[in-house]
Amino acid sequence: MGINTPLRLYELLGIRSDAPPALLDMVKRWEQGMAFYERKNFTAAGNIFKVIFQQNNADLAAKKYYDRCYKYAVSPPDDRKWDEGVDNLTEK
Repeated sequence: MGINTPLRLYELLGIRSDAPPALLDMVKRWEQGMAFYERKNFTAAGNIFKVIFQQNNADLAAKKYYDRCYKYAVSPPDDRKWDEGVDNLTEK
């Protein structure tokens, strides 16, 4: 049994009032990158995800999105199959 309705996943990074400025800045950049990605501006999105990953090479989500942006910038996804960046997961 699966979920057929797209869900936006979030990662808890900390309590906003306790978060250091660098973390708040990264979250703001992440949101900008996702907005570009969902609008298929893969060059702008990729640049943002690349910087995030360079500043924290443990951020594998940023690396994954950077890699996708690079791939899609070279070979854009089919408009008929693009669902605003929804990624169908097939395993846990």
